Amino acid sequence: MRCRAPIVIAAAAMVVVGCDPGVERVSGLVTRIDTLGVGRVQGFTLRTTDGTTLDFVFDGGTDLSAGGWPPDHLQEHLALAEGVAVEYRTDRGRRIAIRLGDAAWIGS
Repeated sequence: MRCRAPIVIAAAAMVVVGCDPGVERVSGLVTRIDTLGVGRVQGFTLRTTDGTTLDFVFDGGTDLSAGGWPPDHLQEHLALAEGVAVEYRTDRGRRIAIRLGDAAWIGS
């Protein structure tokens, strides 16, 4: 019985982290990539299915090859018009990308 309480507490903590109200999600096509040089992406522009364009940045020009997508993969999505899903948070009017993933694109 003593082992059940820590498991329940850990599970509750995981639920709270997974439901962060500040994180938003969107998907679309990459239309532009801003780089800081080889292997470093500063940001990109995404066009959603309704035609809205959204700019995203990586805090400090995040190196995507360290635990994220390699920059070449983002470039492939741009070149091949393959959909991208973005999790982001907004800070002082800037959309800061937290996580990227492949996404189906349903365009007109």
